[in-house]
Amino acid sequence: MCVVHINTPFNYTGSKFKLLNQLIPELDTTKKYFVDLFAGGGSIYTNVVDYYDKLLVNDIIEDLIGIHKDLVLSDDIIEKTKLLSTTKENQEEFLKLRTSFNEDKSPEKLWALMLGCTSNLMRFNQKGFFNQTWGKRQWNPSTEKKVNLFKNHIRQYELPTS
Repeated sequence: MCVVHINTPFNYTGSKFKLLNQLIPELDTTKKYFVDLFAGGGSIYTNVVDYYDKLLVNDIIEDLIGIHKDLVLSDDIIEKTKLLSTTKENQEEFLKLRTSFNEDKSPEKLWALMLGCTSNLMRFNQKGFFNQTWGKRQWNPSTEKKVNLFKNHIRQYELPTS
């Protein structure tokens, strides 16, 4: 039987999306709680949300968790991210956004950076500054499709975000 999984709108190093068919059958779905300790792009929690009463979603990158929380609640982060998203022709816009994020972090800035950088991935240096390179990328129809699938899937569940 082929199960269709929801892909999250984030490219993330170490994503478990391609392993879901192997991982999900190993989970104990008789428990009430699921802890996604290293959520990253969210592939695991997104695809097990219907098996558990409560999800605890964690990651060391607070603004990444902020993106997940905000997407569960509303489209505000989508609109803010689109406004911040740089064009694929303008490296200077990307570098300004990166500097702005490193000075005053926010989930929407991080997501806009992820969308504009090489392979849509994140990278931080030892001081915690975002330092991924510009990748001539931006919010695009593929991003829009992934965001819509994700939010339509995840918002059907009552998920507290505290």
